[in-house]
Amino acid sequence: MEKITVHPDGSRTIHRYRPLPPDGRPQDPTLDGRTLRYETLEHGGEYPDCMPLAIRVTDAQGRCAVYVAIQEVCPDQRPQDQPLNRRTLRYQPQAHGPDSMPMKISVTDPEMRSAVYVPIVEDGQVLDSEGYELVLAPGP
Repeated sequence: MEKITVHPDGSRTIHRYRPLPPDGRPQDPTLDGRTLRYETLEHGGEYPDCMPLAIRVTDAQGRCAVYVAIQEVCPDQRPQDQPLNRRTLRYQPQAHGPDSMPMKISVTDPEMRSAVYVPIVEDGQVLDSEGYELVLAPGP
């Protein structure tokens, strides 16, 4: 499965996904996020700042999933990952699925700016990112 984004200059970003089976999903047995590891990915985006556009959540058994911000956040409210090492951010799971996979995670920076992240889901199925490909626009 893939999502293709065409940019104004004619270049394209292709994001590939695969289904994430239940036994591959990160689990939060304490339901408080203490046993999970967080890695920030894809900073900035439309705005020239350090907001993580995605986070990778990994559990103690190495199961992981990519989470994305559920909505665009106003520029002055975007949590900042300074200095791009995830350590200044606080992660708090807010909801879990029928298993103990976090289904909603709040990420807050020291200035109390925050965003909510959810796993990538399509047609009710949790997906995992297989990566991006950038296809540059043809030259003049």
